[in-house]
Amino acid sequence: MKFPVLIDGVLQCDVVELEEWRESVTTNEAKSYRMIVVDTTVWIDFFNGRDGPHVDELTRLVAADAGVALTDVVLAEVLQGIRSDKDYRAVDERLAVFDILRLDDRDDFRRSASLYRRLAGQASPSAERSTA
Repeated sequence: MKFPVLIDGVLQCDVVELEEWRESVTTNEAKSYRMIVVDTTVWIDFFNGRDGPHVDELTRLVAADAGVALTDVVLAEVLQGIRSDKDYRAVDERLAVFDILRLDDRDDFRRSASLYRRLAGQASPSAERSTA
């Protein structure tokens, strides 16, 4: 299954062309089968109130109920960086409304790393197949 992913403020879309996808995120049909997996750095900037197009995009996606999700690893990374108990509870409660995608085995982590590397321009698909 492929998911659009928001990495460092850039919406990476493997499902449909970005503009077509953006137009569809407010429809019930889009909500029923699409998910946007948001990376740790985007959540951190969102919760810290930083300005930027990635924060604006995440805010828009959350407001549109556009199927925002995170992985179990991203949840751990976001929560482990919070210093106060009060902020920890508030962020944990806020994130509880989103789907958590669980990575079950080593292959899930390899696929996640491969996707990130490919989207960041660090690896070709053929290089990733040789390590899987």
